[in-house]
Amino acid sequence: MVLHARSLSQQAYDHVRRSIFNQTLRAGERVVIDSIAQEVGTGIGVVRESLFRLMTEGLLDYRPNKGFRVSPLLDKNAMTELYEVRSVLEPSAVMWAAGQMAADRLTGLRQTIEEMYACSEQPVYEDYIAFQEADSRFHRLLFHYAGNQTMERLYGSLYVHLHMARFYEVLKRVDVIAGCEEHEEIVRALAGGDPAAARESMVHHLEASRLRFLPVFQSDWCSVQEGGGGDRGAESG
Repeated sequence: MVLHARSLSQQAYDHVRRSIFNQTLRAGERVVIDSIAQEVGTGIGVVRESLFRLMTEGLLDYRPNKGFRVSPLLDKNAMTELYEVRSVLEPSAVMWAAGQMAADRLTGLRQTIEEMYACSEQPVYEDYIAFQEADSRFHRLLFHYAGNQTMERLYGSLYVHLHMARFYEVLKRVDVIAGCEEHEEIVRALAGGDPAAARESMVHHLEASRLRFLPVFQSDWCSVQEGGGGDRGAESG
């Protein structure tokens, strides 16, 4: 029974998450618990559990007596700040990791790159979510290998790649090849035991990644951001 409840909660979580990423649920739109429960075939308690999980990831906002709404996409200022934080944390982490890279750790990083290469550059949910998860795991492994648990927890709390992946529907493509090649450059520096080269490779990767997302803020993406806000029926409780 417990396992079944967990399975239903995961189904509800996956259902709402998919709806957010493919913009069936748009930024600002209220998430109706009754509707989700009917679509998934489960109870409202199970749905609430999944929604609070999505809230911790920053995909939903919650206000007492008003319920859940899809969180806004990052605006230009928020994206700039995110990359500023990354530029402080990640070059340092990769430098520290460079002195602690055993063969099995390099293998783990290369495996994530192989998984990323296997994904399509088309904005198909199953592919870009797999890409996002492998991309995120690559960076989280670097923080883990750096050995600074506080920095690792701080980075994890940002849900960096989850929020970036929400823009793939806007960009209409996923940066598979460029991202993989930049990750390979980082791994080569790590394999060579060169902290300075590893740091430089990470700095290059972060700047290239930032530039790939700039077109979002030079387009009419705000219509995607602001087009939501409606309701999909009456919320239960």
